[in-house]
Amino acid sequence: MTEETTPQTPPGHNVKPGLAGTLTRGFINSPLTPLLLVAFLALGMLGLVMTPRQEDPQISVPMVDIFFSYPGA
Repeated sequence: MTEETTPQTPPGHNVKPGLAGTLTRGFINSPLTPLLLVAFLALGMLGLVMTPRQEDPQISVPMVDIFFSYPGA
């Protein structure tokens, strides 16, 4: 006395992917992805090495001091 039911697809299962899904699918299937990863890593490390550093930089930090009286507090 059991009824056989056909499995129903969950809601949102047959939805067409948007821009993010299409880009993701393209990058997952692309052989260029590891090359881009290595290139961006190299650019980041190059930027880290080439950024100038000083022990005591002479910078001007904008600052404002506000004083007010609050009698009785």
